[in-house]
Amino acid sequence: MSTAPKLPPDETLVILRRIEPTLEAILAEQKETRADLKRQGESIAELRGRLGELSARTPNIWQIVSAVLGINAGIMALGFALAKMLQSSP
Repeated sequence: MSTAPKLPPDETLVILRRIEPTLEAILAEQKETRADLKRQGESIAELRGRLGELSARTPNIWQIVSAVLGINAGIMALGFALAKMLQSSP
């Protein structure tokens, strides 16, 4: 069974002091990334809510067909009325 070589205490402290600022920077970046992810999650939840609200207000096919048929009937009625007016004029 082999063991890792033992470093003198001075060298270990030097290495630890050199690594510690890097570790603190990584932890700070990790905290910032978590905050960004939380903001993105809130934005996605807001968009999902808006999308659900929008789909609840969207007309269905029967409402669209009824509106188109109503508009066509109105146009035809105006056309017949105009033809009758033109036909009855001297």
